[in-house]
Amino acid sequence: MKKEELKKKLKENIPDLQFFYKEENLSFAPQFLEELLQEEKEDFFKKEEMKEEEINFEAFHEFSYLDVYFSFLDHLDSVKSNDRVRKVIEDFEPKYIEFSNEVAYSKKYYLKLLFCLERCNLDGDQKRVIEQALKYYHNRGIHLDTEKQEKIKKINQELSKMSQDFEHNVLDDELEFEYFFTDEALLGEMPEDDIKIAHLRAKEKGKEGYFFDLSYSSYPLVLAYCVDSEIRRYFYNSKNNKASKGKYDNSEIILKTLQLRREKALLLGYNNYAEYSLSLKMAESPEKLKNMIEEIQKKVEIKAQEEIKILKEFFSLQEINTWDTGYYLKKYKKEKYGFEAKVLKKYFEFESVLSGLWKIVKKLYDIDVIPIIGEEKVNYGEDIRLYEVKKEGKLIAYFMGDYFYREGKRGGAWENDLRNKFISGKETIFPFVTNTCSFQKNKEGNTLLSLGDVETIFHEFGHALHEMSLKSPYGDLSIGSLEWDFVELPSQLMENWCREFDALKEFAYDINTGEQIPKNIIDLMEESENFGQGIMLLRQIEFTLLDLFFHMMDLPQTYTKLEENINDFLKNYSLLKKDKEFYKPYLSFRHIFAGAYSAGYYSYMWAEIIEAQVFAQFKKHGIFDTSVSSKFYNSILSEGSRKDADILLYNFLGENIDIGFYLKKYKIN
Repeated sequence: MKKEELKKKLKENIPDLQFFYKEENLSFAPQFLEELLQEEKEDFFKKEEMKEEEINFEAFHEFSYLDVYFSFLDHLDSVKSNDRVRKVIEDFEPKYIEFSNEVAYSKKYYLKLLFCLERCNLDGDQKRVIEQALKYYHNRGIHLDTEKQEKIKKINQELSKMSQDFEHNVLDDELEFEYFFTDEALLGEMPEDDIKIAHLRAKEKGKEGYFFDLSYSSYPLVLAYCVDSEIRRYFYNSKNNKASKGKYDNSEIILKTLQLRREKALLLGYNNYAEYSLSLKMAESPEKLKNMIEEIQKKVEIKAQEEIKILKEFFSLQEINTWDTGYYLKKYKKEKYGFEAKVLKKYFEFESVLSGLWKIVKKLYDIDVIPIIGEEKVNYGEDIRLYEVKKEGKLIAYFMGDYFYREGKRGGAWENDLRNKFISGKETIFPFVTNTCSFQKNKEGNTLLSLGDVETIFHEFGHALHEMSLKSPYGDLSIGSLEWDFVELPSQLMENWCREFDALKEFAYDINTGEQIPKNIIDLMEESENFGQGIMLLRQIEFTLLDLFFHMMDLPQTYTKLEENINDFLKNYSLLKKDKEFYKPYLSFRHIFAGAYSAGYYSYMWAEIIEAQVFAQFKKHGIFDTSVSSKFYNSILSEGSRKDADILLYNFLGENIDIGFYLKKYKIN
């Protein structure tokens, strides 16, 4: 197929991912990437030489075929990774980064943007696009001398390669872990549907018994239900010791990554990488941020210590191991409150949860999520869902859900825009947004979800809503350009609607009887859930402060010394016993070493502080009050990055951030 025909396929409303992902079609990927890169280079060099009278906004607003095609390949590597697509990406990415560096440090192009800002006839959104572009030029160091810029370019290349290596090491090491239970009694009171799925997975692998691994839909079940502490210990240590040895060892990768990030920050004039990272975020400074989190930590520790004390006394234990907390918390809640999380599963059938989510979104924002049946283009694997998304009857985006586990899929859950919104003249290209999860599918019946799974679906669709709702015609003003510690607000907020009784009535029905979930179960859930929050929050704070510690510290020259420093830091989080030699979760900490959260993991906590205050407005007026939801949609969801995050937030709240709502949410004194 010729280049121009392939380019047309990239612009199709529904991208033909099945076509692009076929094994035989991946063979043309290297050549197609090279052709697109050459095309973009030639276009860029022409723009660098534009005369003043040729400069207009449209010159800086063009559809990038290269970005879209590369995002398709990157998605494949995340959802169905194989050696071929890895090789394509690994071979091409250095050239891609090299060109990105060339654009990022082009003084000629920068001056053209500056000229356009000052002389072009721009509307508000166009001005914001140019201002944002100039801001990133300053942030990357356009003001630096050539020698420093060249050093940063080289660092960017190395960091990109190490991020890919880190991710693949974690995925490949995780895939090698397999555990087969032969005695069902060891699974204790695990939900029947989960036991059935584990048995089916064992059969698929030609074994008897019950198969479990370290994926997010398998590992937590073992820690919560397995009656043997030593097996729980084995799973916990395996999970927290991933990518720590042999061919998958990430030790040197994280040291080198941290060293290069620090070097880059120093070249740019910052004291450390955390300062550099926060320069484009809401949080004011690493020091103030760290102090705020440490103040919360003190309050949370009191709550966690009290919870641990209660568990010890209740079960007559001398100490509690970290790998046993989930097990004892579950037992305590059952005996103390008469509540078991597993009783919720029969009310959370997968299809009903999805249709309930669409109903809730309709009631809140007048957005319809309409299934597209029989479309083969996105069927690169089983169970891919495709939807049209309409606001007040008008198409605004296409949405794809890839919810179930498959081999080669990255762990966890995430939202991604495979293609941004693009409007120019008479041409309109709608955003194509995805949610990806790894739930275990029951292949012989209905798939039932845990409350945590339902929260994940709602959370990721909160991101998708934010991405798809952009009012501006310019995709450059979507959430990708928003302050990263604000991006989690809509997703954290959306989780509330899978806990409120008035929302649960939309979808939570007993799979066997069809009866609506009783309110007393929700009341019991709320009462019991408060217990254990201190332990949970302390773990989140541990990772949040570890991330800041990594990016604020004076780095050693060797990994051995780095590990010593990490262990000294982790002593602050020793309320529960760990096997220290196996506790190395940072070697698989994807968010900060293979994601967008380096010196930014605090964003989840920061957004939750804001979310508690925002949701208080919904609670005050009613969770489906359209005056509140419309205000949130118009002030935040549909605005993307058209304004700074603090302005967007104030436009909705009419008041400054108040941490008290967060403390009240978790009943922290």
